[in-house]
Amino acid sequence: MSMDKNRETWIDCLKVVSAFLIVMQHSLTSAWMNGDIMSGGWVTVNAMMTLAKEGVPLFFMCSGYGMLSKARSTKGCLKAAGRLLWLYAIWMCLFGIYAFAGSFAIDHSFMHAVAAFVKTLLFGHYHVWFIFALIGLYLLTPLLYPVMQDKKSARYMIILAFIATMIIPVIMGMSGIGRFEYTLLSFDISALCGDIFYYLCGFYLGRYLTIPEEEKRGKAAGILIFITVLFYAAINVLTVIYDRAAGGVSGIFFDDKRIPGCFFVCLIFVLFKLLSPAEDGKGIWRTCAGVGFAVYMMHPFFIEIGLGFFKADATDIIKGIVIYMLCLVIGLILYRFSATRKIFMTAPWSGRG
Repeated sequence: MSMDKNRETWIDCLKVVSAFLIVMQHSLTSAWMNGDIMSGGWVTVNAMMTLAKEGVPLFFMCSGYGMLSKARSTKGCLKAAGRLLWLYAIWMCLFGIYAFAGSFAIDHSFMHAVAAFVKTLLFGHYHVWFIFALIGLYLLTPLLYPVMQDKKSARYMIILAFIATMIIPVIMGMSGIGRFEYTLLSFDISALCGDIFYYLCGFYLGRYLTIPEEEKRGKAAGILIFITVLFYAAINVLTVIYDRAAGGVSGIFFDDKRIPGCFFVCLIFVLFKLLSPAEDGKGIWRTCAGVGFAVYMMHPFFIEIGLGFFKADATDIIKGIVIYMLCLVIGLILYRFSATRKIFMTAPWSGRG
């Protein structure tokens, strides 16, 4: 089956939005976790966090749509995983140099500084955990591809992943269910299946979801926008009410491993597909999507630098915007030259089949 001809445009737009949301999530985490939940500033941060938390699942959905769009050999997927690991090592070397300088500036110990560099190189930065999750998905892609080409089999796989990701954690959170609770705690596969679920779901919605004809698309888009905005407002209000009553932040209504969060992510994904521009992935969207990997890898560095310039409050929204724009500009500079593009950001996925 041929892919939607406008696929590249809307998936590139979604990649850009995903990168921005991930930067915003990491920029707002401190203000959201530690802010005064009774204040108006925290409500503003929470409203932005509701959107920002969906950046990671959207990233996996875009990756799944691109990687599962055509047959991939085992060798090709191994090569893609290796390329991703190589890019990760390069960026972690840069983070290691920063860790080396920071450690040496504190205690002037060369050995401690070397240890900081090695630790960063081996264990990485916690904000880029998704690299290894994506490598695992790449290695599974040759097995997943033939299953996902059949609509019924694809639906079956998604249902299984949905149960493991969304349903089992809810049951595990219930108390007083005795031995069954203990069994489920020993069978915690939700963290593993969460990424697979969105990886498969992105392909399924991108491939099999039927888009209305041009004359009906405007009306469908209007209805979907209304539903998305209404749902977004609802989970915001519910989050504020619940967290204030509980006396602490939870994000339970927009967490991507919860059913409301899952529904919201899928609404955003479908909305971008429905509103896809007529151009076939050309222009600024394609270029900005191309520097997305550099944005993912650079932003933790600037977040750490920005900690000293911003309070943990609503002004962190400005910090997130500034950091994203800074990473984007640097990424565009690196993207301009073939050598730096190949070294720092040519990721093995393109989302272009």
